Amino acid sequence: MNDREKDRDTASAAARTKARGLLEVDSSQRILSLLRAQATLYEKLEACATGQRALIESDDVKPLLTMLGDRRRITDALTEVSERLRPVRERWDEFRAFFTPTEKDQAEQLIDEAKERMCRLMDQDETDARLLAAKKQFTAKALGAVHARSQAITAYQVSNDQARRSHSLQEES
Repeated sequence: MNDREKDRDTASAAARTKARGLLEVDSSQRILSLLRAQATLYEKLEACATGQRALIESDDVKPLLTMLGDRRRITDALTEVSERLRPVRERWDEFRAFFTPTEKDQAEQLIDEAKERMCRLMDQDETDARLLAAKKQFTAKALGAVHARSQAITAYQVSNDQARRSHSLQEES
């Protein structure tokens, strides 16, 4: 290899190193942007969960269904962001190595916040599911009582109608 080829190889290696460095900086910024988007979506989801609880407690079905639709859209967006972050999660140590100390702190804070929000959401959803199950059971019992009353009224009316007919027949005889 002559000097010219060596210089070309050295320049090429330097260009690759510089490009790699820019890519890594860009990657860290994209990763932080995705983590911020994830945190924002979890925040919105948590706000929906709070609104959902109020609607469940007030038995306001139509707005509850709208709220559940909103939650579905946010969850879909969150799934998309999570999917984009999957390669980062799989190679987190490699990506993290290129972060500045400030970026590492930001990323870890965003990840911790997402985990905390997810745990709170899961707890809220469990509580809401129990509340809905209790309301469903109460409604089923109430409907059962209404049905029993309806049957009793129907039986009484049939019995009363039969008694009238029987009384009518006796008077005619």
